[in-house]
Amino acid sequence: MVTSGDDTLVTTHTLLAKCIDFVTQRNDPAQNARRLARQQDVFRRFLLAMGERGFDFEPPDLYTLYASFTREHLATYFPDGTPLDIKILPYDHMCPGDKAHAKLVEYVCAQSILFEDPVPLRPANLKTTPLADLLKITRDRVGHVASQEERAKIRVNEDREAALASQLTGAVQQSHVTRPNAGRSDSRAGAGDVPANSPRSVDAWST
Repeated sequence: MVTSGDDTLVTTHTLLAKCIDFVTQRNDPAQNARRLARQQDVFRRFLLAMGERGFDFEPPDLYTLYASFTREHLATYFPDGTPLDIKILPYDHMCPGDKAHAKLVEYVCAQSILFEDPVPLRPANLKTTPLADLLKITRDRVGHVASQEERAKIRVNEDREAALASQLTGAVQQSHVTRPNAGRSDSRAGAGDVPANSPRSVDAWST
C-alpha cells in the first residue's frame, strides 16, 4: 500500500478489496466473528446517523458522513485500537471523468441491478453526472435498504439503552452512590485481521 514512505492514492473500493482478500485467505473464524460484530456496530450507528440527520443533508455534508463511516468500516479489518492514517480526499476533489467518479458510477449502477430497478441505471448515462446527484442517488438507496424491520430493531435497542440509563440514574439518586457501569460487553475486543506491521498510511478516494 505504501511505497518508500510515500502515501499511495487508491479508491476505497480497492482498499476494501485488499482487506477482504487478506481475511479470506487467513480464514480465522474467531477473528471473523469479532470483525463482524464491529462491522454490525458501525452499520447500526450509520443507519442511526442517516435516520437522525443524513437524509436531510446536502451532498457535501452527506459525503463527509459517508467518509467518516467508511473509515470506521475499513478500521474493522485491523486490530481494534490500531491507529490508522486513512485520509479521504475532500468532496470538491472528485469530478466527472476521474477514477473515483467512475467507480462511484459503477457502484450506483450495480446497486440499480441488485435492487431490480424497473429501468436499470447505465454507466454511459451517468459518466458526466455531477457528484452531488450521484450522492443523492446513494442517499435514496440507503433509505430503501434500511427496511422498516431494521429500523424497528434499531429503535428497540436504543429504547432499551435509554430505559437502562434511566433506571441507573434513578438508583443513583435514591442511594446517593456513584452511578454503576452499564456493564456493556465490548465485542470489539481482541486482535483484528490485518497484521500490525501492514502499511497503514493511504489516501483514499471515498466512493
